Amino acid sequence: MSYYFSCNHFIIDKFEHSTGVLNVDILDYAPKEKFDLIISIPTIEHVGYDDSVWNERNPENAIKYIKDNLIAKEGLGVITIPYGYNPYLDSCIKNGRLKEYDICYFKNISNLNWKQCSFNEITDSKYDEKYHNAEALAVIIISNKKQTI
Repeated sequence: MSYYFSCNHFIIDKFEHSTGVLNVDILDYAPKEKFDLIISIPTIEHVGYDDSVWNERNPENAIKYIKDNLIAKEGLGVITIPYGYNPYLDSCIKNGRLKEYDICYFKNISNLNWKQCSFNEITDSKYDEKYHNAEALAVIIISNKKQTI
C-alpha cells in the first residue's frame, strides 16, 4: 500500500527488498499474534505464480492460510485480485472454488475509474490490454465471523 499513499503498516513480501519489508513466503509466515486487519493489494496473484518453482495452487492456498492462520477471530481481510493476470486464480473465481468468501467485482471503465459490477461483466477482461495493468478486479472479503458486504 505504500506505493499508493503514506501509511505505517507491517509488510510481507517474499521478493521486494526494502526497508520495513519482511522477506518471507506468506505460506511460511507464523506470527505470535493474529491480525485484526489484513489488506493485500496486487500481491496474492503472484504467490507461487512468480516463483522459480511454479505452484499454481499457492494463491488459493495463501487465501485460505490468511483466513485460517493470520486473521484474528473478529478480524477482516481484504484481497484484491486483478482478473486476467493469473489463469489458475481466475479459474478458482470462475468455478466457485472461492465461494466461501464474499467477492465483489469491479471493472475499470476509464483509466482507474472503477465501477462495481457482476462477475459476468468481467469474464472477458484481459490483463494489461485495454488499460495499463488490470481491467477488472475481484475483491475478496475474508472474515472469520459471518457478515454481509
